[in-house]
Amino acid sequence: MKELLQKNGAKWRRLLLYWTTAAIWGAIAVLFLAYFVILNSTSFIFYSILAFFALIPIIIVYRASLKYIIYLSIITIAAGSVAYTNILGKIFPEYIIGILIIELVQTRQRWLDGTGWSMLTIAMFLPAILYSAGVQSSQTLSTNIAIIGYYLLIVGTIGMILQTSRYLGKVGSKVAKGAAPAFKYLAGAAIIGGIVILIMPIWPAHYVESANLPYINLTIANYSGPGNYSIQMNLTKYSKYLNTNVTNIRLSYGGASYAHSAIKSYISSLTVFYSNEIILFSYINASKKTRLPLRLYILPENQTYGSNLLELNGTGKLNSTVNYKAVKAMVGNFTGSGFTDIKISYTVGENATYTSIQNISMIPYLQTEPFCAATAYANIRLDYHSSLPINAFMFNRQSELQAAMLNLSNSYANYTDTFTRYADSEMLHASSGGFSTTLNDTCAEIAFVSQRNASISINETETYKKQVEMAREAMTYNDSRIIKQEWFLPSGVSYLNSIYASMTNKSAQSS
Repeated sequence: MKELLQKNGAKWRRLLLYWTTAAIWGAIAVLFLAYFVILNSTSFIFYSILAFFALIPIIIVYRASLKYIIYLSIITIAAGSVAYTNILGKIFPEYIIGILIIELVQTRQRWLDGTGWSMLTIAMFLPAILYSAGVQSSQTLSTNIAIIGYYLLIVGTIGMILQTSRYLGKVGSKVAKGAAPAFKYLAGAAIIGGIVILIMPIWPAHYVESANLPYINLTIANYSGPGNYSIQMNLTKYSKYLNTNVTNIRLSYGGASYAHSAIKSYISSLTVFYSNEIILFSYINASKKTRLPLRLYILPENQTYGSNLLELNGTGKLNSTVNYKAVKAMVGNFTGSGFTDIKISYTVGENATYTSIQNISMIPYLQTEPFCAATAYANIRLDYHSSLPINAFMFNRQSELQAAMLNLSNSYANYTDTFTRYADSEMLHASSGGFSTTLNDTCAEIAFVSQRNASISINETETYKKQVEMAREAMTYNDSRIIKQEWFLPSGVSYLNSIYASMTNKSAQSS
């Protein structure tokens, strides 16, 4: 009995060591892959191939591991590709139903062995898990997931080639045999090493040191306690510190730690830097006496840091159904130092006009001419002059003209009657006239109907926005003044969460 207890005790200790080792190194693997996918650092992705190469000795020593690596490589490539194309966006409910049916059939028929079925289950559920996590909304995330699959495929291929080596095969067999008796020592070393890796300051993260952020004091004269406000500010004198769309500002309670008091806010629309008035929609949950004045913090241009510093958005209590009390803010003194002059390039849309004259000769009964927009949302004006009174019809979409053409018969009256029913506008029995329409990268059609030969002149005037490169003087400061590198795990996970939320358009909550 004593021997049996000792034997069982040794077995449980061995299992405990095994699962503890697997849990610690599984956590390290998950964190590593999360950084690989979410951080999207070119150097991290490139040099991480060395970590994947560490699997090659495992393949040589434990030959059966090769098939799992090949399985996982194919599954990961497929899952990344599915997320990239967002196929599940159209068939997600049907896909889940299909998986459940396959699972039910497998339970009854057992047409795959344990390993094959486990791998197929992972292959089926992984795309659904990635879809539920919002990975399909960022092609960067889905591409990096597929890269993991390709790295595993490379490692598996190299390992398969090395397994054919007679010398390495013998070495691998000897190592596998020698590892069994020394398992508890190897597992202990792996557990200690894994814990050290988890607690070491090696996990990339950014932390904003709020004390060093430059800010502007705001005073709201008629603030009446917690609620929704649309705060109108004139920031003209600080325009050099703001980026083109004024997204590098954050609202916070004065006197509090910025990292824990960022107010959920968003700007009503893209506001270019030279606009005098900027309206910031915010929910302010502050005591009238103790939490004001407000501060408007300024970040470096084109930068976002941490879950409280994501790009402004209308989530949570900020939505179109909420009524905001309109208030004006008195802009106070600017507090900040260490700024340098820079020149910023940006693109603006300027009004441009395109004109053309087209002369045509038509014979009864029909003449059509297409007119296409040069850019998105172009306003087109068509004026025509004819040698005799004719009927003119404007079709804002070519599909409308095509539908009308299907109902024509060879008579002047039929042409006139059909086009009158299908056209967006018409001019009947006139020798001159005009039409106006707005096109968005599409084409319109003008159709003329006449009983006799006619000479027609068409004047086209198109007004549209032309993108023009501009430059302006700006002020910025070195990120190192406000950024601390917190390399321990909790900060690293928080940093990853903020990046992931930004990439998938999920709101990272601020307190």
